[in-house]
Amino acid sequence: MKARDYDGSGKTIVKLCEILPLRLKEIGIHTSELIVAILIVLILIGCGHRSPTEDNKGSARLAILDERQMDLPLYAWGPKLSTDGKRIVFAGRNPWDGSNSIWIVDENGSNLQPLTNAPNSYDPSWFPNEDKIIFECGGDLFTVDTTGQSIEQITANWFWESSPNVSPDGKTIVYASDSLDDKGDIWKMDLETSVATRLTSYEGIDGCPSWSADGRRIMYHCLVSGDDNIWVMDSSGNNKTQLTNSTESIATWTVVSPCETPDGFWIVYNIASAQQQGIWAIKPNGKNQFCLVTDGGNISFSISGLCVYDKRGKLFVAHYVSQSE
Repeated sequence: MKARDYDGSGKTIVKLCEILPLRLKEIGIHTSELIVAILIVLILIGCGHRSPTEDNKGSARLAILDERQMDLPLYAWGPKLSTDGKRIVFAGRNPWDGSNSIWIVDENGSNLQPLTNAPNSYDPSWFPNEDKIIFECGGDLFTVDTTGQSIEQITANWFWESSPNVSPDGKTIVYASDSLDDKGDIWKMDLETSVATRLTSYEGIDGCPSWSADGRRIMYHCLVSGDDNIWVMDSSGNNKTQLTNSTESIATWTVVSPCETPDGFWIVYNIASAQQQGIWAIKPNGKNQFCLVTDGGNISFSISGLCVYDKRGKLFVAHYVSQSE
């Protein structure tokens, strides 16, 4: 009998039944105590010597560890973590006048400052070189540098555009727009030429697009025939595939804000209803769906091993562990 590690390597850690009995017998531990000792060792090995949150029981492949709440003086949501894990941008409700602006803060909670003064600013997303952020304000898309001094308007029309996300190479954005049928579809735009291309044309509503880590796929939520689910497609708009299988209408709950872990092993998204919400995870093949964070909202990952998410207006920073099968 061998206890094996859970990092996917399959290397034998120790032959428990060959070594432990001898050692324990030498110090006078009885058989019942031996059994307890073996169980404790197996539990420690299975948990990687760190305890995942209660939500992750049953899935050692993706876990949130060492959660800590940020002490910020405003209602915050939709956080995005920089690639190096050092800074966070988010939408925040100003406690003085109730307006929504884009804010930036260090991962440790210091250097909090607003990047926009315009009310009703949402959906911030980093450019890959981390020198500026794209966001939505009043139905149009803008960029702002990390000092808040340089703002540039990307779209200017009568349509409502939201949820912008920048490709890993920084050349293209995807976003949601109601420009043609007043329902909402996914579009992409070449930032150099400003040429926009429609990627979806469902009868329902599509939104919250995000790029995969390699830039080859786009994840988004789709409300069609009354069912709200997470879908994925090629960056060209081809090969659309439904990942989740919700049969609940948007009046009951919403399935939104998908993103991919930096290693590409998991797609993580938010399920929300009037009674509760949570952050869920699923494999890109549509398998192994489970709740990652109870009561969580939007989540963002960095390659540094940190993640950030919101819970009822508060931001939380944590470590994460992501592994393949």
